Amino acid sequence: MFLGLDLSTQQLKGVVIDESLNVHQEVAVDFDRDLSDYNTIKGVYRNGYEVFAPVCMWLDAIDLLFERLKASVDVSKIQAISGAGQQHASVFLLKGSKKALNSLDAKSSLKQQLESLIHPTSPNWQDASTTKECEELESCIGGAKALADLTGSKAHLRFTGPQIKRFRRLHPETYENTERIALVSNFLASVLLQTEAPLDISDVCGMNLWDIQNEKFDIRLLEEVAGNSKGPDLANKLGTVEINGAKHLGPIGKYFVKKYGFSPNCQIIPLTGDNPATILSLPLRPGKDVLLSLGTSTTALMATQNYVCSPEYHMFAHPVTQNHYMVMLCYKNGSLAREQVRNTINEKYNVSDNTSWDRFNESILNPNIKGAGEKKQLGLFYPQREILPAVGPGTWRFAIQGTELYQVDKDEESWDYPDEDASAIVESQNLDIRMRITPLLTGIPQPDRVYVVGGASRNEAIVFKISQVLGCDVYRLKHGGSNACAVGGAIKAAYAMNGKGFTFEEYVNKSWDESKKIELIMNKPSAQTYEEYGKLLPFLKKAEDIAIQQSDIRH
Repeated sequence: MFLGLDLSTQQLKGVVIDESLNVHQEVAVDFDRDLSDYNTIKGVYRNGYEVFAPVCMWLDAIDLLFERLKASVDVSKIQAISGAGQQHASVFLLKGSKKALNSLDAKSSLKQQLESLIHPTSPNWQDASTTKECEELESCIGGAKALADLTGSKAHLRFTGPQIKRFRRLHPETYENTERIALVSNFLASVLLQTEAPLDISDVCGMNLWDIQNEKFDIRLLEEVAGNSKGPDLANKLGTVEINGAKHLGPIGKYFVKKYGFSPNCQIIPLTGDNPATILSLPLRPGKDVLLSLGTSTTALMATQNYVCSPEYHMFAHPVTQNHYMVMLCYKNGSLAREQVRNTINEKYNVSDNTSWDRFNESILNPNIKGAGEKKQLGLFYPQREILPAVGPGTWRFAIQGTELYQVDKDEESWDYPDEDASAIVESQNLDIRMRITPLLTGIPQPDRVYVVGGASRNEAIVFKISQVLGCDVYRLKHGGSNACAVGGAIKAAYAMNGKGFTFEEYVNKSWDESKKIELIMNKPSAQTYEEYGKLLPFLKKAEDIAIQQSDIRH
């Protein structure tokens, strides 16, 4: 058996799978509910722009999770452990922490033995307190585009590099007394190993410090963060980066063997970030398949062989396959924007249940109603300031006549408001995804498959438009994707133990019983349909440029 862990913002989850990659047990610790003495709200504390979590809460969660795991499965049969941590968050381990890890006593708790040697809090990915530091990091490298080309992302408020720089400014003495700066992923691995674990090759890409293509920290960025020619000192604090995602880091520590009954031969495999682990939960073929997470926001994940960077999305090294990458597109206006359109349609028809999608879906699926693409219409709906593109808040509607693009008002006769907003928002959202993922595909003009997870993956109309616009079959997990991250970690552990001689993709496909795991929910459209949507792409780019220009004037 193999264990995958997921130390996320609100929970620590554990999933146990067998050699056929079937889930046997799931356990979880909910921070707010199970560790209520910490008084967190959704796993964090908030102070203005600052959002942070108590590190000792995570230590207590590890002990509690393993207690629950011990009560539900024979942990002595677990051969290996991997998993993931929330990305970007940093843990500052003080001088003496390495010695304390090495000598953990099973008769005491992790918190009791490590609390005094760890800075009490860790900044959460929601933290937005590093605007100044982000500007300084981009400036030292030559701008957002240059930083994205180098590290895979422009400077982001939540990324570890800007956060470390701010920490050094606010807590100079603690920074000097720091022995190791870890990400959540290798912090958790260090606890399990009872010695310092290296950073993970994929998770390190979320720091704004790592030169992805040359696989090393960029000294200019280290100097900018550490100051006064102390880049090498920061490099020492960060430690090494493990290039091999399937590396056997060593056996689990004696603390866990004695206290919970793990086998002393149980291997610890590098833990990665939550998004990289998620792509390991499905057999995504590099450059061929796309994973769409359709939640409050929309996230598109792909494995790819092409290193094509942009300030508008994230590029990470693949967590297992060397010389491959993971691209992540994040759209803030996902389901919330669609729900606003749905609510307006329901109000027009006096639908008693305002959460019903029936009228919204009928506006898309009714064969007697022309879709926005067929009518040559585009709609950009951004209730919140969007990430991709950087625009809004606001709403923009456009009509295409011949080779010209015209901005129109919702009250114009040519636009059947609000009914036509339904197809306009879904088609335009997916056209943007198509526009950005096409350069990342390998040897094909469109994805072979799209896998959908999240609430909207159950909406037939939305899935129908995803298939039409992206031009491919759409699949869905039969048993939900709520624990996809932990499952991906468990599969990573299984591959590290049993995948010798296979690529990760070959190993997963060999063990993957597709009939039990996923279901085909929408067939690919005709070539003509796909081509017709392709004709809208240049107009979408123009529409977004207009919206950006008008948005910048407003704000």
